Amino acid sequence: DGGWSGVKPSIDVTQSRTGRFACRQQKALLLPLSRADDGVCDCCDGSDEPPSSNCKDECGLILAEERAARAKITMTFAEGSKRRSDEMAEYQQLLRETVDDIEELRFKKMPETRTQLNKVKENMMDMK
Repeated sequence: DGGWSGVKPSIDVTQSRTGRFACRQQKALLLPLSRADDGVCDCCDGSDEPPSSNCKDECGLILAEERAARAKITMTFAEGSKRRSDEMAEYQQLLRETVDDIEELRFKKMPETRTQLNKVKENMMDMK
């Protein structure tokens, strides 16, 4: 089976095919196979080591910390998304107002100003 004589690995065949060890209670934590059965408890429940290794099950604390960190990230993302949405709405309103102002200047104020300018030019020509 490619293992050492007399040593029964705690890794199943599917894990050896993927090249990663998945902790029982931390499915997202994928360890290189070299970190399984190495005497160091990498998984919070010690599932990467044989039962005789005396790994303490610290999953309650560790998973609670992971859930709290994930909740904080989710909350921060939601706050950021709302802020972005609010700022985009504010930008859209400002854009509409600016376009309205430009159109008023272009189609109303500028023609009025041109008319006034032409009247002033005519008055100046009449004064000569």
